[in-house]
Amino acid sequence: MSTRGVYGFKINNKYKLFISLNDSYPEGLGDKFVDFISKTEKERLIKSVSDLKEYNIQDVKNIKNKTNFLNKIQNLEFWSSVSEVLSLLEKGLLSYFNNALHFMNNHIACDYAYILNLDENKFEVFIYGNFKVLECDLDNIPRNWKDLVSCEREKNQLKIEEYMKKLLEYQAF
Repeated sequence: MSTRGVYGFKINNKYKLFISLNDSYPEGLGDKFVDFISKTEKERLIKSVSDLKEYNIQDVKNIKNKTNFLNKIQNLEFWSSVSEVLSLLEKGLLSYFNNALHFMNNHIACDYAYILNLDENKFEVFIYGNFKVLECDLDNIPRNWKDLVSCEREKNQLKIEEYMKKLLEYQAF
C-alpha cells in the first residue's frame, strides 16, 4: 500500500504543492523535505517559489510544442523523485507546476502534507488533508518532529476516524 501525500509551499497566501504518490510518511518524504529546508538558502528559495507558475490551459495554448510541455509537467508531477523536484526548484530551473491543493483537500487520498509556510516562517504537517498535527518555527524544527507528529496522530485518531466515517457516509449519497 502506498502512503500518498503532498509537499510544497505557502507564499503570498497561495499554496504551491506537489504530489508524492508513495513513501510520504514522515521517515520518507517528511525527512527529505525537512533536509531540503535545512540546506536551502531561504532568499533563493523564496525567489524560486515566487517564480513558480501554476500551469493552466491558457499556458498550454500559447506553447508551440504542447505535447512536449505536457509530457514534462506530467513526468515531473508523477514520475520525478522528490529529490529531483526540490533540486530543480533550488536551482531556479522549475517554472511550472500542477498545483496539488485539490489532492491535499482529498481527505481519503492524502495521508500526509508537508508545507513550508513562507508567509509565516513555519513548517507545518497535516494528516488526511486538513488535520494539522505540527506547526513550528522554520528556524527551529525540533529534532523529534516525527515523534510529535506520531503522538498527535494517535491522540486525534478517534476524532479522525469519526470525521472519515461521516465523510464516507456523505459521499455515499
